[in-house]
Amino acid sequence: MTSIQPDITVQLDDQGEMSKSSVLNALSTAFDFPDYFGHNWDAAFDCLCDAMDTYDQLDVLFKSSSTAARDQAPLAELLNILQDVIDQQPQEKTLRFFLAGITL
Repeated sequence: MTSIQPDITVQLDDQGEMSKSSVLNALSTAFDFPDYFGHNWDAAFDCLCDAMDTYDQLDVLFKSSSTAARDQAPLAELLNILQDVIDQQPQEKTLRFFLAGITL
């Protein structure tokens, strides 16, 4: 088995809990969102699309501790946003998103 060497690692849970707030904060930190980031899903999508402009190829590992309490709604929203971000990219760009320690 080949191990993943991600360019960016995003820890989705905060202090043992995965919530909308922890996911948005993790995205903001990992991708260095601007100060005006509105901490909502639409703003996260916009900022992720802007961040992707700087990469031709990117591997991102999204992870959570195995004991984290999970609210499935933010995880589902994150997956939708990631799919939308991929759909917005040119075909010659390679974006790969990996999930670790996350049960869907």
